[in-house]
Amino acid sequence: MHLLKKNIYSILLFVFAFLIYANTIPNDYCLDDEFVTHGNPQVSHGISAIPDILTSFYQEKQGFTYGYRPVVKMTYAVEYSLFGWDPQVSHGVNALLYALLVVLVFMVTKSIFRHANIVLPLLTTLIFIVHPSHTEVVASLKNRDELLAVLFGFVSIWFFIRTVGGKQALNIVLGGLFLLLGLLSKMSILPLVVLIPMILYCLRPVATRIMESRKPKKHVKEYFSAGFLKQKILSLPYYFWVMMVLLAVAGFFGLASRLLPASAEGDTQQYNLLYWQNPLYFNRNYFDWILTCGATLWFYLKLMLFPFSLAFYYGYNTIPVSASDPLIWISLIIHMAAFVLAVRALIKSRNIAAFGFLFYILSLSMFANLFAPVAGIVAERLSFLASWGFAIMVAYIIIKVVGINLKMKTSRTQLLLLIVISLMIIVPFSIQTIKRNKEWKDHLTLFSADIEKLKQSAKANDLMAAALYREAANRSKSGQPNSLVVDYYRKAEKYYRRCADVYPQHYLTWNNMGLINVNFLNNVPKAVADFEQSVHYNPDFAGGWNNLGYAQYISGHYAESIVAYQKAVVLNPDSLSSWSSLSNVYFRKGDTSQARKINEDLMIHHPASPVPYLNLATYALVKKDTMDALKHFEAALKKDPQNENANSFLSYYRKLHGDVSETPSFLINKPNH
Repeated sequence: MHLLKKNIYSILLFVFAFLIYANTIPNDYCLDDEFVTHGNPQVSHGISAIPDILTSFYQEKQGFTYGYRPVVKMTYAVEYSLFGWDPQVSHGVNALLYALLVVLVFMVTKSIFRHANIVLPLLTTLIFIVHPSHTEVVASLKNRDELLAVLFGFVSIWFFIRTVGGKQALNIVLGGLFLLLGLLSKMSILPLVVLIPMILYCLRPVATRIMESRKPKKHVKEYFSAGFLKQKILSLPYYFWVMMVLLAVAGFFGLASRLLPASAEGDTQQYNLLYWQNPLYFNRNYFDWILTCGATLWFYLKLMLFPFSLAFYYGYNTIPVSASDPLIWISLIIHMAAFVLAVRALIKSRNIAAFGFLFYILSLSMFANLFAPVAGIVAERLSFLASWGFAIMVAYIIIKVVGINLKMKTSRTQLLLLIVISLMIIVPFSIQTIKRNKEWKDHLTLFSADIEKLKQSAKANDLMAAALYREAANRSKSGQPNSLVVDYYRKAEKYYRRCADVYPQHYLTWNNMGLINVNFLNNVPKAVADFEQSVHYNPDFAGGWNNLGYAQYISGHYAESIVAYQKAVVLNPDSLSSWSSLSNVYFRKGDTSQARKINEDLMIHHPASPVPYLNLATYALVKKDTMDALKHFEAALKKDPQNENANSFLSYYRKLHGDVSETPSFLINKPNH
């Protein structure tokens, strides 16, 4: 009973945090979850995959690799061994991890402000729990990396706080180990290398710092005497060793992330940079970086204060950046001035609001687009650690508005006023969080909830279009009539076109629109125009030329089709499909000799393929040369005994004893989405 009473606040906060996110448990897999869980080839081997996970990149796809975050994949590997693919279990684990983090947030806040009224850590933690920006971290299984990183980060802070008046060596080592675990989850907590010393500085008595600043200064020569140096080395304060451990952990992580992971194909680490993720990848004008930093900080300030318009992705062109935008300059001035004032206030009096702001701004420093471009420019999950600093600031301001003295007891009137004001924040934040959790149910639910807020996001519209295309394909496979499925293709084409309006240089978007128009919407002229745009923006895109050749062919423009296919085979001379289609266009145009020559060359360069034999058999059928067709179909069967076309013809031939009254329709390879 005593233990329960002692930890009542922690227990209640744990339960409240879990309940806030309990409605994520019925959710399915969603955006980017395949990076770490559902269908991930490494994770699907369960616990036995852990050694491989420890020596692999976070993601490896289509020849590109990036990141080293083994811890999050290891947790999903363990889950898979115990439960298989089960999104409900994974969402439940995320909710429990968040509730555990909340308890740590409360304990750390209470320890840092140990002389303050319990109202401060309680209100800070409640604001942290309900802030809607956290939904992307908790409701998204992919973002467990962020959740684990901050969780281990707070455990690390807790142990470092215990070095003040505790077993310093043991706590410093444990603090360093948990910081390393956090970095191995995701390096977004790297600012803790600076923030932990700041926390320890705040725990030192003000009087001690003042006395140290008033010590008489030594002559310069005295600092270089052997006795003085020996004395200082032996009496180095513990926070020096804390700093050494923090730097050692950061250095070890840096080395491990470079030396341990290796691509399955032996490639070095690389990342496929795209303009629509962040234009700064291709912009070396540092003035534009500063402007983007101002816009980024303004975005996060609005997100913290008014977290009611959330989105699954931002990127180009959702964050306007212009030197003529006064908000960007206001943002830069506000944040720079606040930083200077906060540093002065923290040094002078350990001001709580100053501490909160510095923790907030330094946590965001990695993601401000000032030192390095951030994929997506901004993201709600990137403010996760920083939001604790924001919660401290808001809690402190509310307490000051109410007139509570943190070193004295709170009156009943003050407490009532505090509750009323706090509920004005906590209730709407809670409602928004619970509502947002439901929107993370699956891809289409999430995208549909956000897409009208993201008309200027090229990638968001591309993701929406791709999700609609997959939905259409799945419904077709399940046997739904085309009349019901085609609407999904129309919507997919609509969002691809919106993507092209925002960022027309993305050639794959034009290609995807063309494929939908030619394969599903029967709008061939529009498909031709789309494929032409695709190869206009990327003349080296062999697939685009191949698709343009097909669209021109079914339009009856054989000469244009031949030109397109010829460019496709020049760019990709090993493409059996493009060569085959080119030969078929020649045949339809009446140039049988050129068509036969191409297929005879294919027999040499692709000796295992039945395709050239099937083409020649089809030509023979069109010319009603049954015996020639029979010869080539039999040759095709030797290459592929299960070939449906060849088997169908031979069965039909045997049945009619060579009386071929019908010939199959002319075949040409259709492009795939």
